[in-house]
Formats: sequence, C-alpha cells, structure tokens
Amino acid sequence: MSIFTILFIYLFIYLVCQALNVTLDNIVFPVEPTAMRDIKTEFHQIARIPNCVGAVDGTLIPIKGMNGPEEPAYVCRKNFHALNIQAVADARMRFLLYNN
Repeated sequence: MSIFTILFIYLFIYLVCQALNVTLDNIVFPVEPTAMRDIKTEFHQIARIPNCVGAVDGTLIPIKGMNGPEEPAYVCRKNFHALNIQAVADARMRFLLYNN
C-alpha cells in the first residue's frame, strides 16, 4: 500500500469521525415497535434477512501509544494501541447506535 493510500484512509476516517461528532444527537436506536418493524421490513426487502433490526460492525482505530496505569486497556488484540469502535446501522446505512 502506498503512503498516499494510507494518508487517504486516515483522512477519510478523520472526516467520517468529524461528521459523526456533528450529528451524534441524531443517532438513536429505535425502541418503538413500529420503527423496529419498519427496519425489519427494509432488511428483508433488500437482503431477505428476517427479523434483522441492525447490522453491526467494528474497527480498530490506531492511536499514538501512551504510558501510565491505563495503558494496557488501549493495547488491542493485534498488539498495538487502538480504540475499538463499534456501530449498528439500519438497512438505509444510517447509524442507530455506536460505542464511545
């Protein structure tokens, strides 16, 4: 992978994170039965997946190493410092839930 590709990936991640930070108040997992039924219907229509109310995915975001007593909490399973980010999206690719 070229250095330009890596820089583009980091820039893209940064821009996505900035966009999420602006709209975090809009990210709400639905609890109403009608909203859940609508999401299930949309997933079934596009992928024939029954009773699905969200698609879960996660990624490791590398961070600069740190020192101190909490440092081991930031070492990921691949043995580098990272934040483990996870999110749930609906069938229209809108975020419904994220971990922080």
